[in-house]
Amino acid sequence: MTDYYIGAVPLAIFGLVGAWAIVNPNGIIGWLKQVRPTLDQNDPQVRSVVKFIGAWFILLSLFGLVVSGRNR
Repeated sequence: MTDYYIGAVPLAIFGLVGAWAIVNPNGIIGWLKQVRPTLDQNDPQVRSVVKFIGAWFILLSLFGLVVSGRNR
């Protein structure tokens, strides 16, 4: 039973990062600007890509939690 909780914590954090990317894409873009300073923070295409990736993070974490919950 403890193995489930140990595996669930990183998946939950993964989902929280995805939610943060959807709610506040400027925060993620701020991280990315350190690597690529030419990124435009107000570009709607960049913001939509960050939100799309955040949605995938949430879906993958939910899928991982469901699969790990079934295997215990």
